[in-house]
Amino acid sequence: MKKILMILTSHRLDCFRLCMDMLIHGGSIHRFDRVVLLLNGVKGRHLRYVQKLQARHPDIPWDTVAGPRGRGWFISNLQNECVRRYPDSLYFKIDEDTFVSADWDQELLAAYEAHRDRPDLSLVTATIPNNGLGCWQLLNVFPDLREKFL
Repeated sequence: MKKILMILTSHRLDCFRLCMDMLIHGGSIHRFDRVVLLLNGVKGRHLRYVQKLQARHPDIPWDTVAGPRGRGWFISNLQNECVRRYPDSLYFKIDEDTFVSADWDQELLAAYEAHRDRPDLSLVTATIPNNGLGCWQLLNVFPDLREKFL
């Protein structure tokens, strides 16, 4: 099964640069069969950076899906187009302000493999405690991790 990485970016070029640096220099980006940049209203300097990034890294199997900036269906439409282009794949999606470790994809893949036979499994995602809800989930939904992260 192919592994597809979707990266949503819209207006935070500073975050997108850091996100890409972590993916490229950490090496995880090279474990994907396709890296699809979901461009949510990207233009100007941000778009020029995307184009230069792709040119500087021709060894990465890039694709882009572009659409107008917005939330909800605007983002869903970008993701759906990616799935249409690359059906029957395993999809990993992050946003421009998601900063990952070098093994993040391997950890998510291991979680998926451990639970793939469950009929109620629809999504495996990382808990990112960068806001109140993420922190609450980390400390309350996963009590075995509470002491480590309190």
